[in-house]
Amino acid sequence: MNSDLNNMSKEELIKLVLEAQGQLIEKDRIIAEKTSEIEDLQVSFRDMRMRMEQLIAKYEEVVKEKRAAEIRPFLPKTEKLKEEDRIINEFETVREKKKRRSPSETFLDQLKKAYRGEEDDVIVDYDFEANGISKENVKLFGQDETYKLEYIPGSFKVKRVLRNKYRDSEHIYEADCSADPFPHSPLTASLAANILVMKYELGVPFYRYSKYLNQKGFIISEADICHWAARSTELLEPLYDKLFEKLLHTEVNVIHIDETPLQVINDEKTKCYMFVYTTSLWEPPVYIYSFSDTRSTKETKDLLKEYNGYVICDAYSGYDSLPQQGIRVQRCMVHARRYFNDCLTGLPDGESKKSPAYKTLELMGKLFHHEDKFRKKKYTAERIRQERNKPYYLNCIEKLNRHIESIEPGMNTALKKAVNYYNNNRKELYTYLENGYVDISNNLAERAVKPFVIARKSFLFCKTADGADVTAKLFSIVQTARANGLKAEQYLSYCLENIRSKPIEDLLPWSDSIPQEILIREKDLVKKK
Repeated sequence: MNSDLNNMSKEELIKLVLEAQGQLIEKDRIIAEKTSEIEDLQVSFRDMRMRMEQLIAKYEEVVKEKRAAEIRPFLPKTEKLKEEDRIINEFETVREKKKRRSPSETFLDQLKKAYRGEEDDVIVDYDFEANGISKENVKLFGQDETYKLEYIPGSFKVKRVLRNKYRDSEHIYEADCSADPFPHSPLTASLAANILVMKYELGVPFYRYSKYLNQKGFIISEADICHWAARSTELLEPLYDKLFEKLLHTEVNVIHIDETPLQVINDEKTKCYMFVYTTSLWEPPVYIYSFSDTRSTKETKDLLKEYNGYVICDAYSGYDSLPQQGIRVQRCMVHARRYFNDCLTGLPDGESKKSPAYKTLELMGKLFHHEDKFRKKKYTAERIRQERNKPYYLNCIEKLNRHIESIEPGMNTALKKAVNYYNNNRKELYTYLENGYVDISNNLAERAVKPFVIARKSFLFCKTADGADVTAKLFSIVQTARANGLKAEQYLSYCLENIRSKPIEDLLPWSDSIPQEILIREKDLVKKK
């Protein structure tokens, strides 16, 4: 190459350099164009996420009545609520009571009795073509027979699975059943999904679900149902692991964190916690719930040890050590605003406007007004970063800081508490100025923790740490599906049905492979009279 250059004239070298420069300029243009397209797509995605939140809220209002009807058969009429009704995870409780045994002959008889005929048969045949064997050289000599119980909203249906067996002079060939998540078991994906949703979304104890099945004519014990739930959870473990991986490798390097108390009755500590970690509004939602027997963020630091990005959280001091891991922390401005808002509680309108907290809220409100304007104008993350660092925005922050510095609160007052909160966190309240993907508030994580808080009202506590871990993983899958606009029960059924036959990537809530009927649609928002 050097010899070729040496043999070139000055004019030829200049031409070569100009051509190379032209190619670089064209590449830069293409890169800039693609970057702009990506940023526009991110803005559109964020708007879609916000609209989806509203759609999901409407959908949940619609299904609230339906859920109430579904759960009614599980509720006691006059029976006093037992302590075990309040435990979300009875895996350990049931196993302590009695050792699980296989479903009784009575249950099998009931399944056969409910079986309607060959129209509900599923034939599983041996794949001769894939194995290079001629079907003409073998003989069918039998079938394995399994009766399975399918859940159809509001009712049940029994299907019979016939697994063909063939043989020739030397070998026996049996149909492969590895794709069946529950081979040789009466359990089906639809029934397992219903058990899990009833348990972990509505707080229905396993023994009540057993009674419900008994009323439908299927004699199945509480221990068996508990075993089915455990098997289903184990099958879904790879899906949880993949969601966790997606959280740590976010597209925009932003994670929201919040936590809520959870009582675990077999733990010596009086209060344990359920943490929630979410991706930002700029990318597909992932909600990861993680149990901790303490509010200490040791588990958080371990969980995020491979993460390098921004964390949005409240002012809990446990997050103070995250910057030591190279993580940038954004404290929630909404939390700071609440402290000043509390100062006005109970004051008459005339008095509240005289309080320094009132002007503080007005100045803070200007920041939130600008942030809302950026969203409505559909600014890209880079444009948002630029706007935040312009004089008009920075002047708002400067005025707010000067005003708070001028406040002279009395000792042990709500105003002093608010001022101290702001001053102690001032630096990390404005980390968001660095990056347009970083939000001014942690509202996203607070919304993500609410479903667990609501469910906790049903069960109050877990029995053991292991049970809380199972709860966290199932909540992660269900709430991530919900945040992506999917119907939780149908999604769980689809995942269980395909967990052994499809790549995990195809089962993620945002995958193009997810069937359309699992998506929440406009017609699902219509209330049935």
